[in-house]
Amino acid sequence: MIAYVVNLRSDSVTPINAATSQPGPAITVGSFPDAIAVTPDGSTAYVVNNGSGTVTPINTATSTPGHAIKVGAAPDAIAITPDGTTAYVVNNGSGTVTPIDTATGTARTAVTVGSFPDAIAITPDGTTAYIANSGSGTVTPINAATSKASRPVKVGGGPGFIAVTPNGKTAYVTASNAVTPINTATSKPGPAIPVGIGPDYIAVTPDGTTAYVANQGCGCEGGTNLNTVTPVNTATSHASHAIYGFTGPDAIAITPDGTTAYVVNGGSGTVIPVNTATGTAGPAIRVGNHPVAIAITPAAARVAPVPAGFEPASESFVSSAAGFVLGGVDCQPRRACTARLVATTDGGVRWHFVPAPDVRLFNSAGDTLTQASRVGSVVFASRRDGWLYGPGLWSTRDGGAHWSRISLSGAIVPGGGGGVVSMAASAGTAYAVVTPDPFNGSPEELFSSPVGRNTWARVGGVTAEKGAVLAVSGRAAWFANGGGGGDPGVTHLQATTNGVRWRRSGFRCPGAGYGLRAIAAASAAHVVFLCAGDGAAGSTGKQVLESVNGGQSVRLTGQAPREGDPSGMAVPPGRPGLITLAAVSGASFLYRSDDGGQTWTGITVPGSGGGLPLTSLSYVSRTVGWIVAGGPGSGASRLLRTTNAGRTWHQIGF
Repeated sequence: MIAYVVNLRSDSVTPINAATSQPGPAITVGSFPDAIAVTPDGSTAYVVNNGSGTVTPINTATSTPGHAIKVGAAPDAIAITPDGTTAYVVNNGSGTVTPIDTATGTARTAVTVGSFPDAIAITPDGTTAYIANSGSGTVTPINAATSKASRPVKVGGGPGFIAVTPNGKTAYVTASNAVTPINTATSKPGPAIPVGIGPDYIAVTPDGTTAYVANQGCGCEGGTNLNTVTPVNTATSHASHAIYGFTGPDAIAITPDGTTAYVVNGGSGTVIPVNTATGTAGPAIRVGNHPVAIAITPAAARVAPVPAGFEPASESFVSSAAGFVLGGVDCQPRRACTARLVATTDGGVRWHFVPAPDVRLFNSAGDTLTQASRVGSVVFASRRDGWLYGPGLWSTRDGGAHWSRISLSGAIVPGGGGGVVSMAASAGTAYAVVTPDPFNGSPEELFSSPVGRNTWARVGGVTAEKGAVLAVSGRAAWFANGGGGGDPGVTHLQATTNGVRWRRSGFRCPGAGYGLRAIAAASAAHVVFLCAGDGAAGSTGKQVLESVNGGQSVRLTGQAPREGDPSGMAVPPGRPGLITLAAVSGASFLYRSDDGGQTWTGITVPGSGGGLPLTSLSYVSRTVGWIVAGGPGSGASRLLRTTNAGRTWHQIGF
């Protein structure tokens, strides 16, 4: 466990071994660094450089700084979402907050908040970021999914810092020699709690029982040192006796086990550990010139190893490094097998079990009518928000720690084989395709919900025949009839650019008897369509069409090889001309085109002899993609990854 201390006047960060209290070599960052935050997996520390208007990422494994990321004017605070996907940077000079995509290291569009924002805290569920605006005496809530600011909450003059309790119910703001609690559900401030003189920084213990407030005071008054730290009992809103022995306390960080509070002293260039059980200060640790901020790496999680018998069924990655795989252990053909979920945060180098609901994997060889609660696929929108589905639907909002079964309203007939057949999530919205009663010809319906809420509702009158296809890119989405009824070539394509308004248009595959089989999007404008038909033993005709206007018009670009029946298609984000197509017959095939479907190259699939199914094909970046070959009980199920946009694929072990 490492504590990283930001030294304002040294343009550096000092790492401290929390076990030995020994500082390590300083790490050079940008000009006048002023704040720091560490990702939940502990892999990266992001340092805010007030003087240069940048953020410097530090690889915590190597203590190496990366390329600076340009943000707004005079940034002075940062917080990272619980899923680790976004870092929010407060720009004091421009009155804005800049979201940074941690996977790509790119800054997104800034969000306007109040005057002279100084601090930020994010709720544990990742839904809301609270910004303390010192100039306007307010706190601005920001919806993390939409990056939209809500009405500011008035808290008094010059709020200095803000912290949210671990249960997410209360945000504490320092201002006017007091701490003001805000009810996060109602955004209503409670009675102010008097603390010391000039309260600035505040930190809450991991168990949520105590908030520690750093009071900068004026140094001394009548012989009494006013540089103190005040513990506040969060249950009673009562401030305890102040702790003395500090010089310009600027920041506080508490260890994951809650035993120690590290107090940064800007005036003396030190960090002082405080025993939270006794309230006593320990020996000072010398760091750099004028330290002003501190962050501690999270505790190493105790994880269960994955046994050799784990077989993947479906994958979902939220970044090139972080993802989840649904599967089973030692599954047997035609027998029930318990669903198991594994996760990685380093691109598949290490895996660990994640709690999964007590549910069985869907068995395609079994009776569909008796498997309504079972699941066969996984999709995650972030490291915290995910679903297991097919045909049942289960949801987690805390990375798998807890699960709940979701029942969608409507005409689903579980005993008649109804349920969720496909899902996708992007830009804060999750979609589910539902077949209500497949044996009686009911059309498939589209449901949606904001990520993190599970408030599922029908998407207007959007329906499709059996075999509907779904695709998403950013806020755009496409839903179409897969040719399950009537003329398979006639399809109603329904699309949205914002998840709110949908347009319906006609779509027809060029060849007689061809039907739409897949949609893949490189962006909201660039979309690829796959039509299939003219099937014969071991082969199927495959037409590839493209659109450059979100599906409003399409053109035929080429024919893919006939071998195999198509089982999936994927396009890397931002690369519309690069298409990967999976197909299966007596053998397994992967085809790749880098010219929009005009020409194709066959790609070797490691260990896929004998026609193993190829499913869950997807790209998570411009170069990194994943696919599952086989399935639980096949005896040869495996997860494959590409890091060169589909030119080669390699098996990833668990």
